[in-house]
Amino acid sequence: MRAELDLTLRACVARLADEARRAAAQAPLGSAAHDFYAGVRSAAERQLHPGLAAVDDVAWLDREPRAFRDGYLAASALIATASPDPPMHLPLPAF
Repeated sequence: MRAELDLTLRACVARLADEARRAAAQAPLGSAAHDFYAGVRSAAERQLHPGLAAVDDVAWLDREPRAFRDGYLAASALIATASPDPPMHLPLPAF
């Protein structure tokens, strides 16, 4: 039963990463909206591929633009709260 929940959450997180990628692509490069959705995508991809975190030092997030950090933290919180009983869809955080 737990494996099914993990697969459901994984599918939700993958969809969230795709939605964030599309939203970032629609925003001008270097804009706060682009950075925000890039942060959302980064958080989702790190959830899907935990090994990505191993290549960064502890303070990597502090060096990112504020909008990126805001998106990253919003998505991380959304994913964390969905873990016990994941829904079929995680809403894309709003910029």
